[in-house]
Amino acid sequence: MTVLTGGLGYAAAVGCLWVLGRRVGLSPGWRAAWLAGFALSTYALTYTQHVNTHTVQLGVVAGMCVLLVQLAAAARDGRPAWGSLVGLGTLAGFGFNLDFGSGPLLVGAGLGVVAWRMRRAGPVLAYTLAVAPWVAAGVGINYAVGGVWKPINMYPEHFEFPGSPFTQQNLTGFSRHEPLDQLLYAGAMLFGKHGFWNHNLPVLLAVAAGWSVLRRPFPGRVELLGLLGWCSATWLLYAALSNNMGGGCCSVRWFVPFLAPSFWVLAVVLRDRPDLRPDFVALAAWGAVLAGLMWWKGPWTMRMVPLMWPVVGCALLTWGGIAYRRGTMRTRPAAAEPEPGPAVEPARVDRRAA
Repeated sequence: MTVLTGGLGYAAAVGCLWVLGRRVGLSPGWRAAWLAGFALSTYALTYTQHVNTHTVQLGVVAGMCVLLVQLAAAARDGRPAWGSLVGLGTLAGFGFNLDFGSGPLLVGAGLGVVAWRMRRAGPVLAYTLAVAPWVAAGVGINYAVGGVWKPINMYPEHFEFPGSPFTQQNLTGFSRHEPLDQLLYAGAMLFGKHGFWNHNLPVLLAVAAGWSVLRRPFPGRVELLGLLGWCSATWLLYAALSNNMGGGCCSVRWFVPFLAPSFWVLAVVLRDRPDLRPDFVALAAWGAVLAGLMWWKGPWTMRMVPLMWPVVGCALLTWGGIAYRRGTMRTRPAAAEPEPGPAVEPARVDRRAA
C-alpha cells in the first residue's frame, strides 16, 4: 500500500515535472538540477515512507501541470485539445477523492482555467463530464459510509467511541480562532516550526522571485496562476477550519501537493532569471540537508524536525551572501578608461638601413 500510494505518487510527480521542465524550456542540465531540488530537497521524499493520499495528490497535480501546459499550447495554435481536457478532468476528479478539503477547490480551479483559456462551451462540457463520475463516486461513498453529504470528519458524533483521540476541539472542519490567533496560525502554516516554506527551502526562491516573472506574459501563465490560486484558497480554507497543522506530521501534510505549482514557478524563474540560479543551488543544497533530517525523522512526528532552525538559518545566511554579492557587482562602477599619456612622435625610419 505504501508503494502504491506514497511511492507511486512521488514517482509520478518526478516524471511529470521532468516533462514540465522540458516544455517550460529549461536546458537539460538545469532541468536535472531543478528536478533534483524537487526530489531530494523538499519533504516530498519523506512522505513516501507511509500510506498517504497527499503524496498521491502531488502526483495528480504534477500531471495536471503538464496537461495545462499542453492546453495553453493548443489554444495558442488553435488546435483541438480534447485529450488534454478529458485527462485534466479525470485527474481533477481523482484529486477530489484524495482530500475533501482541497479536492473540490482543485476541481473548481481546473474549471475556471478551462473556461478562461478556451472560452467555449464544448471544452467546458468535456472537462465537466470527465470530472463528474469521480465526484459522484466520492460523494456517494462518503454518504454510503457515514449517511451524510459533507465530509465525515465534520460530524464529531462519528468519533465518539472509546479511545478516540478526536473531539470537536481538534477535528478539522470547524472554525475556532480569534482574529489575532487566526492570523498567527495562518502565518505559522507557511513559516514557522511547521511551516511549509521553511521545510521546503527551494520554494523560498519561488516566493521571493515569483512576482518578477509572473507579471510578464509567457505560455501557461494563466494556468499557473490558476493553480497558485488553488494553493492560496486551500491554505486559507485549512487556516480557517483547522487548529492542529494537520496533526502529528512533518510540516503540514495537506500542503504536499503545493510543491508541483511551486516548482513550476521555479522553472520559469530559472529560465528567465539566470542571475538567480546560484540562489537556487544554495537553497537546494541546504534543503537536501534538511530533507535528510526529515527522512531520518519520518513523516509522522509530534516534535519539530531536529536542527531545523540551524539549517534554515544557514540557508538564509548563504542566500543573503549570494544576494549581497550580486548587488555589489551590479553597483560597482565600471573601470575608468586610462588617461591618455603624452603624445609620442613616431620614430623615423632610416630608409637606407631598411
